[in-house]
Amino acid sequence: MKSIWGIAVVAVAFLMAAALGRWPYSFYVVMRVVVCVAGVYLAMESVRCSRTLLAVVFHRLVGEEVELLSE
Repeated sequence: MKSIWGIAVVAVAFLMAAALGRWPYSFYVVMRVVVCVAGVYLAMESVRCSRTLLAVVFHRLVGEEVELLSE
């Protein structure tokens, strides 16, 4: 459980840094990867721990993205 909070905190820290500062483009690329990986990991953990509400929210977000990519 402790690692889940750590991953969420890292993702939130990247998002806050992006909102509060001016960074080079490479920072935003790294931020997108980190936040995406954190979201997928948290969604998988929520399914494993039967936290279905969080899983449904992430599934809806990822599902729409996958539909857009398949077009």
